[in-house]
Amino acid sequence: MKIIDAVWEKRNLGVTCYELQMEAGDCAEDIEKIALGDILSLTNVMDALNGGCAALTNRETGAAISLRCDISARQADILRAGGLLQYTKEKAQ
Repeated sequence: MKIIDAVWEKRNLGVTCYELQMEAGDCAEDIEKIALGDILSLTNVMDALNGGCAALTNRETGAAISLRCDISARQADILRAGGLLQYTKEKAQ
């Protein structure tokens, strides 16, 4: 289930799509851990870019959801560089 749907390459915002990672024992009600207006914290983003998992934590309730990043190696390189413009600049040097 996608929780963000953004075309980040066109806008160069550094925003990517994450999907909920459902594991044994998880249930579909995990999405109910997030409500409109909740403040969310995303950690371990660099781990997710390297094939690991990021953690989405609801700062209102303390509930945590494990996320994986499903993007290409090039897209991960662009995010690590800080955006498409910086990535292109670094490649040109």
